[in-house]
Amino acid sequence: MTSISQNEIVSIRFLQIGKAHIKNEIGFNLIAKEANAIIDKEYNPNILYDLVWIPTGFYHSSQIPNAKKLLFGPHNFVFPNEPWTLDIRFENSTYTCLSPWVKELYSNFKPLCMPVKAIPFPVEIERFKPDNTDKTLNCFVYYKGRDKKIYNYINQYLEENNISFVNIICGKYKEEEYIEILQKVKFGIWVGCHESQGFALEEALSMNVPLLVLNVKTIHDEVNSEGSHSYIEYKDNYDLKATSISYWDERCGEVIYDLNELKPTLEKIQTRSYNPREFILENLSPKVCYERLLQQCF
Repeated sequence: MTSISQNEIVSIRFLQIGKAHIKNEIGFNLIAKEANAIIDKEYNPNILYDLVWIPTGFYHSSQIPNAKKLLFGPHNFVFPNEPWTLDIRFENSTYTCLSPWVKELYSNFKPLCMPVKAIPFPVEIERFKPDNTDKTLNCFVYYKGRDKKIYNYINQYLEENNISFVNIICGKYKEEEYIEILQKVKFGIWVGCHESQGFALEEALSMNVPLLVLNVKTIHDEVNSEGSHSYIEYKDNYDLKATSISYWDERCGEVIYDLNELKPTLEKIQTRSYNPREFILENLSPKVCYERLLQQCF
């Protein structure tokens, strides 16, 4: 599989086996569009597929002999285990863990029977792009899977300091509402847990909304609805460092780890200039993600 020039007409066939997170599926479709590829959803043994994507489920490469390359992940497992760590080998196969920190996390476990690489899916840069809407709100506060005391503290601080804001709670908003909010705010405060990629965060950056991120240090910083820390059973056996910002640089905003840093960092993000959309276009556009896939898998 090679990139396509304007003078070439190439018939490229992709196959998707199994379901994936909707954002990953959208991203795969965007990559296929960049490749000028057809995506099949039903396996046909008589077709030679340039790429077969298997986001969940276990298939040995020998079961799909008519595939030039196979891309597994990111939903096949949480932590690598049997049969992925058995002493077998998959031909022409790659597992995407989406981001470098997850790849490092997997190094705690037994090696996989195929190369593991950080291959993210693209952001919908045309759907999530800024316009000329007036910035009528200072910020939004995004909350997902953290200690509720942190979320309550930030809300109280913003109210006491007359900083206008709106809350966005993961899983309790429609995407159209999210886009409308992103058009109106000057910046966002991100109180999330670890993210293997973090589409909602990247979509805010794509709208050129800088973020103040209260970052995590490990996956144990995630707290469930009952107030219990996640993956605590692994704490004594593995180094499970993590991050909320899988793809990030200084153009995207500010990062803190302690609420004592909130006040000075809020003052900073309200006075400095950022360009998060530029970062997204350079690192997570459909074109860039397609080219990265070619480099990593072919």
